[in-house]
Amino acid sequence: MIQSYRTDLLPLLPAIAEKILECFTASQQGCFLWVSGAILREFAEDRDTVDASTTDSVYHFFEELTLVMLRALDKLPLEELPDGMLIIRI
Repeated sequence: MIQSYRTDLLPLLPAIAEKILECFTASQQGCFLWVSGAILREFAEDRDTVDASTTDSVYHFFEELTLVMLRALDKLPLEELPDGMLIIRI
């Protein structure tokens, strides 16, 4: 939906972002990270139909999601972290 109807979804974007944050915080499932990546790609600053305030809001959402993800990773024992995450943790 985000890729096909991005201009039509613009009014719903704040609610979608809030729901993604809520669901990822509760479940920590990677599908929410994938969708957030799609949002970032579709509403990045180099898009011609996206205004600066929308882009700023998307970056703020992405920052919040990143913090939630890093907090979740911080709670895992080192043995359960993916190899690439060990660098961040050490």
